[in-house]
Amino acid sequence: MVNRQVNYQDILKALTFIDKNGVPPNRRSTKYNLFRNDKFYPPKYVLSIATKIVTGRELEPFQFSGGYETNNFLTKLGFTILEGSKSLNIPKPKSKSIYICTALIQIPLDNWDDVANSDKFELLSNILSNLHKDTDILILPAGFLNSKNKRPEIIFDETEKVLTKLIKKFNDNLFICFGIDGRQKKTDQLALTVNKSGIVAIARKFHPTEQNKIDKILLADNPFTKENNKQRDFIIKGKLAYLSVCYDIFGISKRKLENENNYDFIIGVIHGFGKRGGDSDFARKGLAGASKQWKVHSYASAVFSDNRNPINWTAGVKWTYGNASVKDFTYDQIRIDSDLKTLKTEIATVFLRYYHE
Repeated sequence: MVNRQVNYQDILKALTFIDKNGVPPNRRSTKYNLFRNDKFYPPKYVLSIATKIVTGRELEPFQFSGGYETNNFLTKLGFTILEGSKSLNIPKPKSKSIYICTALIQIPLDNWDDVANSDKFELLSNILSNLHKDTDILILPAGFLNSKNKRPEIIFDETEKVLTKLIKKFNDNLFICFGIDGRQKKTDQLALTVNKSGIVAIARKFHPTEQNKIDKILLADNPFTKENNKQRDFIIKGKLAYLSVCYDIFGISKRKLENENNYDFIIGVIHGFGKRGGDSDFARKGLAGASKQWKVHSYASAVFSDNRNPINWTAGVKWTYGNASVKDFTYDQIRIDSDLKTLKTEIATVFLRYYHE
């Protein structure tokens, strides 16, 4: 019998395992195939491996049925099953697009870290009251909140309480991605995702800058590890999103990371751009580089000081140029089309860009 604890992400991990290790001759497909990213996989073996990932023991072929039992289970999770070259006529949920909003925040001076968390919560409430009601994901900058000279975990409970209350008030289906810096930003830089149930994902920065090395910032053990017992990715509408913290967006391409878990898109929470600039490199080399490496779209938010112009900055990036160098392309060549709404508040002007993923 199929183990109902197996979920979408477990199947993705099983596919990654098969990509690396292949399929035993006696477990190859005889009639049906799971089709994903131009590859074919034997559904029953996929489910066996996914069960081992969840329980520690592989589900043996004699313990469950192929055909309808396996195919129906995988189809309901959102995967495509083929019989020959034809899709099976099994009812499955229609693939729904994800409505993503990136909030680019422009402030008068480079003083974002000096703004109290209580004022930032008020700003967030203002944003949510003006957010399109169908928005699925709101992306805020890195360091949207900070715990000053203490560890970020010290404000997790309060943050979770405030955000879940706001989500339930304005949009019950919303996921909010944002950054929390701790210990004066020199030690802790995290990204979190919160929905109505609470914190669902936490990511710690894994790719340092030269200044980070001087400050000896505490880094994640690897780009895919858990933080505070939470995954750094999350599932929404059957798609898997990857959280990156500021320079992590460069780390994906610079480290030539493989898309091990078949992520469907990347979310970047970026600190900001002031007198030193950097916004062009982040878009063309960072976001585009990550999109090129993993062959997925990248979305990001950041804080802009008043000497930087967020209007033209592409907060959603796609890559369609194969192995060409990302340095050779303009914003207009890599941007994803979006709708723009501008919100003026007492402490900042917020540029809300909407995308369909």
